[in-house]
Amino acid sequence: MGGSGIILWYNIIMAYLFNPTIEAFGIDISDLSIKIAKLSDKKGNLTLTSYGRANIPAGIIDKGKIQKEDELVNLIKESVNNVEGEKLKTDFVVCSLPEQEAFVMTIQLPLLKISEIREAAKWKLEEYIPLKIEEVYFDYFTIEPLRKNLDHMDVLIGALPKKIVNDYVDVLKKSGLKIKAMEIESVATSRALIKDGFSAMPVFIIDIGAQRTSFTIFLGHAPILTTSSRISNNYLFEVMTDKFPISRNEVKKLKFESGLDDPKSGKDITEALNEPLSELVFDILKYIDFYKSYSSHKHGASECVSEIILCGGGANFSGLDLFLTQKIGIPVKLGNPWVNILKGSQQSVCPILKDSDTEVPPIVFNESFGYATALGLALYGIK
Repeated sequence: MGGSGIILWYNIIMAYLFNPTIEAFGIDISDLSIKIAKLSDKKGNLTLTSYGRANIPAGIIDKGKIQKEDELVNLIKESVNNVEGEKLKTDFVVCSLPEQEAFVMTIQLPLLKISEIREAAKWKLEEYIPLKIEEVYFDYFTIEPLRKNLDHMDVLIGALPKKIVNDYVDVLKKSGLKIKAMEIESVATSRALIKDGFSAMPVFIIDIGAQRTSFTIFLGHAPILTTSSRISNNYLFEVMTDKFPISRNEVKKLKFESGLDDPKSGKDITEALNEPLSELVFDILKYIDFYKSYSSHKHGASECVSEIILCGGGANFSGLDLFLTQKIGIPVKLGNPWVNILKGSQQSVCPILKDSDTEVPPIVFNESFGYATALGLALYGIK
């Protein structure tokens, strides 16, 4: 399958089959929030025309599983109607699907004809997932190799339980929306953060969300590993709340304004968060080691992760990038969700703030880290 990501189709809208250029907006639905992003292409220049964020009360979605359908439908309708910027003029969406319920893996197959790949991928998938193949929707695409004349092909597979996908489809339809595509979170996030969708060196993406942290290793044209850690933005905040006898608002300021590198309070914060931060570092190093074993079949790729990119709301934790750089020994920097959208953007966020030739996005930069997945979905929706 073509394209730059795993696309999990479900009853593809016939209008889309006949008009694949139809525009759609991205909607990122997580356990605790809905984020919307709509891009427009004006003579080759992409601009963010509509965006919005709404909180989802606890219990409506639990670990990616929809628990209260009617309440979620109402929240989606409100979010769509209350976007910032231009009113949405399309009801087609590219929607995220929960990473924690997904199976994403890169497999190797012998060199096959295009017509043979899907069946071979299906049988290979059965070896790795704890569900019957009849119980999942899956899709795949062949990864363009970094080196020619290989004796095999790499295929990226994404699969999700049918029950999960069906529930999201039902909610979107009841919200009055039409599905252009549904996509696993890590694929959309990678599309937003990786310049032109290609990296010759392996890049480790850390998406620190409210309830979990997602890890993605991206190489070439696709993610080759996705997994997660229990250490989340909310978890770090709650630990700090327990350790410091101050109000929750003061804890927020301590975390996001002072942070780990503050001359006065940085040491105290680091000590208070010693256990969860150590666990986070351990998880990162574990999956970097896993990548090294994966890369042993080569392709001309480096065995060493070249850089680590932070995104998600937790990327705003002041000093976390420097802390992880020191502990892991690999450069860690804040991701730039605008790198494939705004002219003049670089991989790092900092040059955007300083470069007068670079467009300024309507979303405040610190908030845009949390929009990475929504912007990645919007990029698919416009292209």
